[in-house]
Amino acid sequence: MVKDFFTPESELIKTIVKNLKYRVNHWKNELTDQKHKLLILLYHRVLPEVRFNPINTIITEKTFVKQIDMLMKRYPIISLTDAINQCHTGQAKNKAQVVLTFDDGYWDNYEVAFPILREKGLSATFFLTTDYINKNKPVWDWEILTLLVRDCADIHSIEIENELLKQGMRESRLSFAVRVIDSMKSITVDKIQEIMGLLRKHSKNKLTNVNQDHGISWEQAKRMSVCGMEIGAHGVTHRSLSRLPHEEAVQEIDQSKSIIENWIGKSCVHFAFPFGNHNDCAYGLVDHFKETGFQSCLLNIRGYNYVKQDSFYFKRISMKEWSNLDYLLG
Repeated sequence: MVKDFFTPESELIKTIVKNLKYRVNHWKNELTDQKHKLLILLYHRVLPEVRFNPINTIITEKTFVKQIDMLMKRYPIISLTDAINQCHTGQAKNKAQVVLTFDDGYWDNYEVAFPILREKGLSATFFLTTDYINKNKPVWDWEILTLLVRDCADIHSIEIENELLKQGMRESRLSFAVRVIDSMKSITVDKIQEIMGLLRKHSKNKLTNVNQDHGISWEQAKRMSVCGMEIGAHGVTHRSLSRLPHEEAVQEIDQSKSIIENWIGKSCVHFAFPFGNHNDCAYGLVDHFKETGFQSCLLNIRGYNYVKQDSFYFKRISMKEWSNLDYLLG
C-alpha cells in the first residue's frame, strides 16, 4: 500500500537525494560563477517603531530606508523574475545584484514598506500566507511567540499531540516558545487554534491586542501587484510542508497558488517555504512545483546565489535591524 507521508523510507531517500543535489549544485556554482553573485534579502516586517521583537524579524522604517538607500548605491535591485531569467540564460548583467522579498504578508508591508519601494522605483516580491490575508489576526506562530514570551509567564508546560513539553529550569521563555512552535508545525489547524485559545485564557496582558499584527487585504495586495510588486505564495496555513502528509502538502501549494491568482488576476509563479529551514523545505516536491507552473522556491537558509543556479533552491539572507550591509555586499 502506498503511504501518504514523507517519513517512509522511500520518501526519506528521495528527500536526501534532493538535498544532496542542491548542495552539490551550490558548491559547483560557487566555484564557477562567483563573479556573478545574486543576493536575495528576506524581510518580514517594517514598523515605524519596534516594541516587541523577540526573534529580530522586525526592523524600523528608518533602518529600512537606510538599507535600501545603501543597496541602491552599490548594486542594482532587480525583481525576482528578472533574476530567474538571468539564471536560466546564464547571463548576468552585473557582477552582483540584489532581490528584495517579504514573507507572511503583514499590514505594514503595504502601509510602510510598499510606499518606500514605490517612491524609489523598486520592485519586491511579497509572499502571502493566504489564510491570514483579509483576516484580523496574526500568523499563528507569531501569536504563540507573543503569548508565551510576553503574555503568559505562568505557563511552563504545554501538551501537544500527547507529548508534554516543559520549560527547562534554566531555559529562557524564548527558547521554550521556539520548541513549542517547532512541535506545532505539522499539527492540524484546529489543534493550533485549540492551543492558542488555551494560552489566550492565561494571558495576563488582557489589554494587548495581538490582532494589531494582522495581514494585508486582498485589495492592498492587488494594488501592490498593479504597481509593479510581485505576489508569491507562502502556503495556506503557514505549516511546515516537509512535515505534513503528502496530499496535505500538495494542497497547501496548489490552493495558495489558486487563491492568489483568483484575487490578484495574475499568475503566481514564486513560492517561499514556510519557516524555510532545511527541515521545513519539502525538496521532494520540487517536481510538483515545476509541473504546477512555479518558477522558483525560496528558502530561509543564509547564503548567496549564483548565475546558472537552480531557482528552486534559492537561499536568502534574513535582514535584521543591525545587519551589516558592507559585509553582505562585499
